[in-house]
Amino acid sequence: MHASVQDNELDVSGGREKRKLNYTALFIKYYNSPCYCHCRFCTIGQKTYSNVTFDRVEAIVGRFIKWKNEKGLDDFALNFFSGPSNNMDVARLKKSFELSEKLGNSDPTDRWIWLNGISLRPEDELRDWLLERKQAGISMVGMTFIGAKELHDKWRGRKGDYDFEMTMARLVGELGIKRLERMFLTKSTLPHLSSLIDLLDDIPGLSQRWITNVYYQGWARNMESERITRDDLQRLPEKISRYVGNDELRTEGEWIEYLKTDLQIPDRVILGRYTRHPGDSQLHLTIDETNIEELESRSCDEIVGDLRRRKDFVAGLVPPLRELLNDYGDSANMRLYGLRELEAKWIDCFTRDHEQLIRSEGIFTDELSDLTTIP
Repeated sequence: MHASVQDNELDVSGGREKRKLNYTALFIKYYNSPCYCHCRFCTIGQKTYSNVTFDRVEAIVGRFIKWKNEKGLDDFALNFFSGPSNNMDVARLKKSFELSEKLGNSDPTDRWIWLNGISLRPEDELRDWLLERKQAGISMVGMTFIGAKELHDKWRGRKGDYDFEMTMARLVGELGIKRLERMFLTKSTLPHLSSLIDLLDDIPGLSQRWITNVYYQGWARNMESERITRDDLQRLPEKISRYVGNDELRTEGEWIEYLKTDLQIPDRVILGRYTRHPGDSQLHLTIDETNIEELESRSCDEIVGDLRRRKDFVAGLVPPLRELLNDYGDSANMRLYGLRELEAKWIDCFTRDHEQLIRSEGIFTDELSDLTTIP
């Protein structure tokens, strides 16, 4: 948690009206269970792990639940994420689920986990590991598949991951656990998707499958050359296109033309994802050893107030959407994006141009990236 900053401490806005955010949620994150993959598409990016015990985190979250109820904040959500992987024992896993269920984030009758990043282990140990989690109430697991073995292992950053994922897919089917599959729509993966679908269709247990673009966040911000074009999208066979998500994708040039002619998109808000209205945003609080004692000693009002002031201030540094478009938009770019991704890309360009000034005033560049970050 960063120290409070007043709105007038730094102004690179040139006198323009500042960005406006409407906070509809507090997202509390606790990174304590290591991820053993090094995925080039990871939306978290650089990971650091907390040594704070779960019971202290649980107490903080409990205070926020009480605070929300006492304040009558029915439209303000509290979200909790414990990760970044599910490399944790069953007792801790159960506590994480119970805490999320208290917050209303998950259904106790429909518990599921991602299997990305768990440690490699022999098949007999893996079967026991999965069975323990089924007995803890896990009814579905999420898995990510890239393509053929060499490509998969390269993207996941560890040798043997492809064989491990395929073994897991077979075992969860044998154990009666449902499988949710994610694949990526990129230049490198496109040639592999058809055969990958055929292979996975032969493994029992599939519940859901979706194929998506690589989201512009974390390490995936370095994967621009992998983005597909509209021609790529239109040439997809039905076998693949039926699983492509509903996110609206346009080329950068198409979005630029849209923003110039359609004023329904507000100019002075940060576009959110998984929010109800443009400008809705979440406050983010990562609990670790650098702030746990401060969080334990301060009231929830004080914590939320500081988070709001800090994010308001950081958002106020960013030019309006159409000003970013004029400064950094590339009409010749035929790669496909969601609009929130494109705004994040333009904010990155703005940050690089003003990095020295921003750093000299104590602003962290990741705070600007976090404006458009998904949980």
